[in-house]
Amino acid sequence: MPEVLFGPPLHIDLETKKVTKLPGVMIDASNVGELFEAYEKATGSYLVPHEPPKYFRYYKSRESSDWILVDVHIHRSDLDICIKQELDFPLMPDDKIVIGALAC
Repeated sequence: MPEVLFGPPLHIDLETKKVTKLPGVMIDASNVGELFEAYEKATGSYLVPHEPPKYFRYYKSRESSDWILVDVHIHRSDLDICIKQELDFPLMPDDKIVIGALAC
């Protein structure tokens, strides 16, 4: 089952300066589109494609109009795969999906 991480998997509280490790969310999905749907059900957060066709807008909830621009990468064995906006990209059970700052 793929694991989704909002990366990097560390969070810095700007008020307290405390660093915490964020847990990943295990999601059963066969491709990235299914993963995004299940991720929203699990967390309330959702992603939509953004222009250029490489990045996504990340919303905390459907009620929020605020978003941040993120990149989605698949960590598979020794590979770091930039999926761009390929929602049909197939997932493997040991994949780690990192939603994070623009990397490429």
